Amino acid sequence: MEKIAEYNGNKINYIIYKKKIKNMYIHVNEDKVYVSVPINTNDKIIDKFVNSKLKWIFNNLEKYKLIKKNNIENKNSIRIFSNWYKIQIEYTNSDINFKVDMKNMIVLIYLPILYKSENKEGLDNILNIVKQEIYKFMLSDVVKELIFKYEKLTGLHVNKCSLKFMKSAWGRCTSNRNISINTELAKYSKRAIESVVLHEMCHIKYMNHSKAYWQYLKSFMPDYDIVKEELNKKYI
Repeated sequence: MEKIAEYNGNKINYIIYKKKIKNMYIHVNEDKVYVSVPINTNDKIIDKFVNSKLKWIFNNLEKYKLIKKNNIENKNSIRIFSNWYKIQIEYTNSDINFKVDMKNMIVLIYLPILYKSENKEGLDNILNIVKQEIYKFMLSDVVKELIFKYEKLTGLHVNKCSLKFMKSAWGRCTSNRNISINTELAKYSKRAIESVVLHEMCHIKYMNHSKAYWQYLKSFMPDYDIVKEELNKKYI
């Protein structure tokens, strides 16, 4: 069900999902607003809940608009945790390296001087390789913290976790309790990353996508279906 709210003269469209959950949740994904509520929640309670969050919703929608306006993905930008960072290249006498300035939203990439003579295609290939290393670096601590969180909550144990680029999956889990996480996830929100880590960890208990599996997963993340929708957007 889709409804409209108003904040300071601005109309805000939001979609309501009634589900088998205990609490109400709001998720803003770029220009979309999703509200998940328990099945028997009446409209007045939903409206009151949404109205109490309108300032937060509006600010998040505006943030996404600004990011979209000011940051068009090209070889001079990189997307990290749903935000765009400007890439600055510096040529040095050292090996390839990088530095992520979270405060100023800049990624400094240091390249050996010999790469200065590379043509556009060659430089793009080098930058793509460096980007993957940046994604792996940024994901490392986030994924470790999420695994620690859900090991405590679920009682499950991950034997080994690897971060790597994958073309056709966000993550994988083996029968040996080894999980792999796609480095491309660094482009998305930490909540979306969390949904993938949880998804793979739940496969330690259920090596399938049975009804029992989904019930188990959603007992830890009731709004999983909404969160994962962010992953439908593709970024180069």
